[in-house]
Amino acid sequence: MNSRKLEFDKAAKLIREADAEGMLDDKKREILTDYFNATKESYFNALDRLCYCIEKGYISDKDWRAEYRNLIHDVIANYEDDFGEASPYNNIKNLNKKWQQS
Repeated sequence: MNSRKLEFDKAAKLIREADAEGMLDDKKREILTDYFNATKESYFNALDRLCYCIEKGYISDKDWRAEYRNLIHDVIANYEDDFGEASPYNNIKNLNKKWQQS
């Protein structure tokens, strides 16, 4: 999961750098946006699998709650469009709801 997060962060960085350097034409923006979206999906899928394992008791809730409670909340808050009604990331949403209520 960490490698996916690093790649996701790298994709965002590449877009910001290209924009700051004035090198973000339409074609480059399209390429970098596709890369960003692919890395975001990969990261969210890994996070969703982690949440599934926690929800099903395959790994201990208490061992992960302290480290991931705020991270999950922030991911949902920062990418609201990805966590709407039709979101495929139900495990993330469900675990966030459970952890924020407790």
